Amino acid sequence: MWRVPADGSGNLKPLFSHPESYVSSTSPDGRIVYYTSYELNDAAGDLFALDLSRNPPERTTILATPANEQDLLTSPDGKWLAYKTNSSGSDEVRVTLLANPANSIQITMRGGTAIRWSNDSSKLYYREGDTISVIDVGADGP
Repeated sequence: MWRVPADGSGNLKPLFSHPESYVSSTSPDGRIVYYTSYELNDAAGDLFALDLSRNPPERTTILATPANEQDLLTSPDGKWLAYKTNSSGSDEVRVTLLANPANSIQITMRGGTAIRWSNDSSKLYYREGDTISVIDVGADGP
């Protein structure tokens, strides 16, 4: 993962080096990059956050399990995180509070991928097979 000013000035600066790390989302203010990396377990991705406002940037593990977690989507209000995991045996979408990622709620039952949050963070749109569905997310979750 590399960093360069948005206007293209300056040099590319490496943030860290691991060949199997994939950026999925950023915080609403752009300070934090959320990504999946296979560095702890070559067979399963784990979820990380990289705080670019720190010098040097500070990495935090969000979720590291034996399952494969990937495709993180942060809500526009920065409170929720949707992601895909195969912890149940198939790829399912789960939603969790960023403040407490170990307590997630599975919202799909037949496989799925999160697609997009509504602008007000009250709905999560996701795909199950060929169907696009939506789930309401209130102050206490889905």
